[in-house]
Amino acid sequence: MSPADGPARATFVEAGIPVIVDSVVATGYDRFIQFGQQSLSRSHESFTAFARNFDCVIASTIFGAPLIHDATAKAIPLFWWIHEGLVGDHFIRKFPILASTIGLAEFIVTPDQRSRQIYQPYTRRSVRVLRYGIPDIGSARDAERKPGPLRFLLLGTMEYRKGQESLLQALDQLPQKILERTLFQIVGRPHDDRLVSKIKAAAAKSAHLHFSDSVSHKEALALIREADVMVCTSRDETGPLTLIEAMAFGKPILSTWVGAVGENLVPEEDALFVEPGDAAGLAAAITRLVSEPALLQKLAVNSRKAHESYFSFDRFGQEFLCLVEEVISAHKLNRAAKPLEEAIAISP
Repeated sequence: MSPADGPARATFVEAGIPVIVDSVVATGYDRFIQFGQQSLSRSHESFTAFARNFDCVIASTIFGAPLIHDATAKAIPLFWWIHEGLVGDHFIRKFPILASTIGLAEFIVTPDQRSRQIYQPYTRRSVRVLRYGIPDIGSARDAERKPGPLRFLLLGTMEYRKGQESLLQALDQLPQKILERTLFQIVGRPHDDRLVSKIKAAAAKSAHLHFSDSVSHKEALALIREADVMVCTSRDETGPLTLIEAMAFGKPILSTWVGAVGENLVPEEDALFVEPGDAAGLAAAITRLVSEPALLQKLAVNSRKAHESYFSFDRFGQEFLCLVEEVISAHKLNRAAKPLEEAIAISP
């Protein structure tokens, strides 16, 4: 159920999952801000009346807070799947009602430990961690290196949090002999016009840097498949999913220490890691990947193995289903216990 239509609808419909698009559902940025400012008194009465017909409600992202607030008040079984890290922390500090809503939620699930630590102080219940998992979209052939310059791909929305500026600074520090053996591609949906202008200007001056605007998920996967190294320069992530998709293709990973990837992959074995904002460290890692083909091959092989070990879809699906079943079972137990508690309370 969503307040607006989108490209994911086709995927759900193809899988036989009914999709309801209803503008009264209070999710999304604008309604969330109204909720935070307490100018949105409730998500919508029709939502809670409708939600009572289901065994479990799953609210996705921090923007599901209005639904969590109202569904909890109506004793509707639910869990809150929060994907935001530092962004969520920012909103908690900004909106006191959000902190109290976190305390109300029966089940909160995050994709990584760092995000769990952000939300845990606001609730007495244990915040769970469920690592992402994706279908096995790759194969061993996808990891085969093609002749030519080493192709680095940085894929993500254009914003400060994603750290694209660090890559621009790193390119300025690369020795010319290394730069001549590389090709960098930055792709993403513009969120910060100043940053986009800076990337475009750098690409216009360099034959080794290309910039592309928004792409579909299908096009993004094609870019990942053609890349030799997947790069992440983010300051804050919970996955990131682009790296997990690259791992499925057996692509070497060069990333900052963020998200579930940073928490699970072994440095120097499964991936190369640098600190967020460390342009010099990023330039040194790029130099190593260009100069050490054995390292590149090892990271490719181990990247694929790490995907199978940590981010398989089967593991994710089983754990997700267990959480849903736990929510439903706990709700049934609470309902069964309530009449007994009431009887004890009124007994002489």
